[in-house]
Amino acid sequence: MNKNKILHLVKSALIKEINDNISHLLVYFKDVDHDEIDEIIARYVINNNEFTTVLKYRNYDWIIVNQDKIKLYPAYIHAVGGKKWGYINEKGKYCIKPTFNHDEEFKDELAIVQVDNLFGVINDKGEYIVNPIYENIEPFHENRAIVTLNNEQFIINERGEILSVKGYPYLGNFHDSRAVVKDKVNKEYLFGYLDSAGEVVIPIKYKEANDFNNHKAVVKATKYQLIDLEGNILQEYPYAYVGNYGEGRLVIKIQDKCGYINETGEVIINPQYQICHAYKDDYAIVNQEQELYNTYGLIDLEGKELFKPIYNHLIPLGEKRYAVGLAKNKNKPYLGILYAIGNEMGEFLTDFKYEQIKPYYNHLASATKNNKTFFIDLNGEIIESLPILSGVGSLQFMDHIIQANIDHELHYIDDEGQIINYPNYIIPINDSLDVVTKKYKPNKQYLVYYPKIEKIGIHRSVNKKLKQLSRVKEVPTHIQYEYYGDFTVLNLLNNLLQIKIEGYKYQYGAAHGFSYQEYAHIDIETGIFYQLFDLFKEQCDYHLMLTNWVIEHKRDKHTLIDEMYIIKEDPLFFVDTNHLHIVFKPYEVAPYSEGYITFSIPFSSIMNCIDINNDFWKSFHN
Repeated sequence: MNKNKILHLVKSALIKEINDNISHLLVYFKDVDHDEIDEIIARYVINNNEFTTVLKYRNYDWIIVNQDKIKLYPAYIHAVGGKKWGYINEKGKYCIKPTFNHDEEFKDELAIVQVDNLFGVINDKGEYIVNPIYENIEPFHENRAIVTLNNEQFIINERGEILSVKGYPYLGNFHDSRAVVKDKVNKEYLFGYLDSAGEVVIPIKYKEANDFNNHKAVVKATKYQLIDLEGNILQEYPYAYVGNYGEGRLVIKIQDKCGYINETGEVIINPQYQICHAYKDDYAIVNQEQELYNTYGLIDLEGKELFKPIYNHLIPLGEKRYAVGLAKNKNKPYLGILYAIGNEMGEFLTDFKYEQIKPYYNHLASATKNNKTFFIDLNGEIIESLPILSGVGSLQFMDHIIQANIDHELHYIDDEGQIINYPNYIIPINDSLDVVTKKYKPNKQYLVYYPKIEKIGIHRSVNKKLKQLSRVKEVPTHIQYEYYGDFTVLNLLNNLLQIKIEGYKYQYGAAHGFSYQEYAHIDIETGIFYQLFDLFKEQCDYHLMLTNWVIEHKRDKHTLIDEMYIIKEDPLFFVDTNHLHIVFKPYEVAPYSEGYITFSIPFSSIMNCIDINNDFWKSFHN
C-alpha cells in the first residue's frame, strides 16, 4: 500500500468522526496491541489540539479502535529465583516482559510492580513512572497513592511526585479528597486529615479518625463527633463508641452491645448485637455471638432481620446477592462451611452447597464445589456453557478472556476453556539441567508442588529425597487440616543447585497455621545433599562461632537473642559465593509475627573455620 492510498484511507476513516480541518497529519505503521499485525497510527492537529487515532484491520476493512481498549493482564513464568511477573495481551503474548517479582493489575494505565523488595509504578509501555525505591505502595485512590520510605509514609500523585511536606507514621487512602493522617503531637499520637495537595486541612488533634464517607467522617476528641470536610462539627455523641458510618447510620455501643443511630443521634436500632457493620446499599451485616461462635444476619435500614443472626458466615456479593453460610458440623464450625445464595429480601435461591463464592460482576460469580470451580448466575445456578475447571480457586472475566486462579496457579483461558496463557512447568537451569514442577494433590485440602531434577546421569534417589523434603506422602481422604507446599530454585553456583522448599499447614480451629521451610543443597555431579557441618573444619566449634557472630550483629534484627543465647542445632541455611545465610525458624529467636529471620555472614569473617578442601566448598567455588 503506497503513501497516498494510506493517507486517503486515514482521511476517509477520520471524516466519519471529525471534519476535514486536519493539519500536521503523520501516519505510520506499528503493532500497538502486540498481535504481530501492524496497525495504522494517525497523529494530527485540529484547531490547535493534537489527536491520535489507531486503525486496525478487521474483517477485510480498516476500522477505528481506541488505543485505551488494548488491555494488559498480569501473568508470570517460573524461573530461577522464583516467579517473574509481566503483562500479556488477550492472545497470551507478553507485551511487558516478565522481569518483576510481583505486579498488580493495570488501573488507569498504571500498575504497581515489585523489584526485589522495593516497589515502583509503570505505565502500559513498561516505563517507570515511579522508580522502585519504596518499601510499599498502596493502590491509587483519587489519583493519589500512599508510599512508604524509610518507615515513613508519603503521598504521591500519578506522576510519582511527592506531595506531602513530610513523612508520617501512618497515612490512610484518600476518600472525598481527604486522607487520615497520624502524627506525634506533644508526645502523643493523634489523628487529623490531609488534602489532595498533602497539606494538613483538618488539624491533627483527634484520638480516633475514620475515612470520609459521603463528605462526612466520625472522629473522637473528648467525645465522638461527626465532622464535614472542613472539620466543622455537625453532631456530637455521648456514647462510649461511635463508628462505621454509612448511609446516614452510625454504629454505637452500650454495655458491650451495638446498635445504630442516625446522624442527629437518635437511636434507630436498639443495641442488641455483638458486632455491627456499616450500612451499604441499604443493608448491614450484624453478628451475634452464641456459645463462643459468631453468628451472622442481615438487617435493613429499619432494623428488620432479613436473615436472622443464626448463620456461621454471611458475605455481601454485590448485585443484591449474599453468600449465607452454615457449618458442615454444627458443633465444629471450623471444619468448614457450605454456602447458599440469598437475595436482599431474605429469600434463599439455592441450597447450602457451595464451598466458596466470590462477588458478582456483570451478573456472574465464581464458585467452588467438590474440587470444581465454575461460574454461577444470579439464581445461583451453574452456567454449564462456560468453563468448569478441576481444582479450587476462582474465575473472573477480564474483558473478553477469563482469569483463572486454580490451585494457586494463575492462568488465562477463553470462554470455551481453551488455554491462552499458562505458566511454564519446566524451569531451564542450563543446557543440560532442568527443574520440572510436579503436582501432588491427593485430596482438595492437601496440595504440593515439588521439584524434579532432569539431567542425564542424575540418580533417582535425588528426586526421591526432594519429594520427601516437599512432604509428598500418603494422606488420608479426610483430614482436619489444610497443607500447601511449593518451591523456589534459588540458584546454580557452579555444581551446587540450591532449592528452597516451603509449606504452610493450618489445623482447623487453630489460632493460626505453621509454616515449613527447608533448603536442599545438591551437587548436580555427585547427587550429594550437603549439610551445614560439611562446610567447616572438624576441629572448629562452628555452633559457637555462629552464635558469637549472631549476638554481635543482632542489633538490626527484631530478635529475642540475648548474651546467653547458644546455637545448639544446625539452623537452616543457604549460600552464595561470598556469604553464608543462616535462617532461624519462627519462635526460634524471634516472636512468631517476625517469621523467618535471616543473618547473612560474609565468608571472609569466618574463613578460619571453613574447610576449603572439602567437596561442599569446591562445589560452588572454582
